[in-house]
Amino acid sequence: MTKITEVRSLFEEKLKEGIPNPPGEFDPRDLERVKSDKYVTRVLDHCDGNAKASAKMLWDILMWRRKVDANNIAEKVSMNYLKAGIFFPRGRDIDGSLIFITKWKLYVKGQSNVEELKKVVIYWLERMEREEDGKPITLFLDMDGCGVSNMDLDLVMYMVSLLKNYYPNFVNYCIIYQMPWIMSAGFKLIKGFFPAKALERFRFTNKDNLKDLVVSEQALVCWGGKDTYEFEFIPETCESSPKN
Repeated sequence: MTKITEVRSLFEEKLKEGIPNPPGEFDPRDLERVKSDKYVTRVLDHCDGNAKASAKMLWDILMWRRKVDANNIAEKVSMNYLKAGIFFPRGRDIDGSLIFITKWKLYVKGQSNVEELKKVVIYWLERMEREEDGKPITLFLDMDGCGVSNMDLDLVMYMVSLLKNYYPNFVNYCIIYQMPWIMSAGFKLIKGFFPAKALERFRFTNKDNLKDLVVSEQALVCWGGKDTYEFEFIPETCESSPKN
């Protein structure tokens, strides 16, 4: 029995026991993930080849996706929050991974609906997973110009927990750019959430050394790069339109 077959077998055994309600029956589109060798391999890689852990992760992924209705997130996300430009993909790192940028100076704690922002994060993760065909992305925490009011460690933790628990083998690097010293204690807490293997992907950078991870042609001008891009939301082809 191959590892992939073993994972499926363990998942199917769990499925026979029944799905709790809530969240209710799995979305058929998500059950297709279980049938995909490529996707199950991603889960296995994420779980260091442990079939039992992989089957559990696969189950947890489908439970979570049903709970948040991930396949239909484009119908639920707010266009206003998408257009705010706090989260968006742009450029590629030195390994060719798409960069998912989070610009924290645009966020002021207490002035935004955090639940709506969480939907924006899920929207982009779903879209990038489709458009990149599951290839890893790089999470870029742009903290340049941030103060205490701009940082919400709970929201950061939410983002990284999604990538840890529900998007298998989907992170190349986690780049923390221009982190203010006052945030150091908070990031120690976040790092404590990850195993040593994942921590190897964390990189703390500034304008002087960012070029080691993102070449100047792929880096935004505000980072000292050559890319003059300014965010403008462009809907995904053939997707449901976000709400106003």
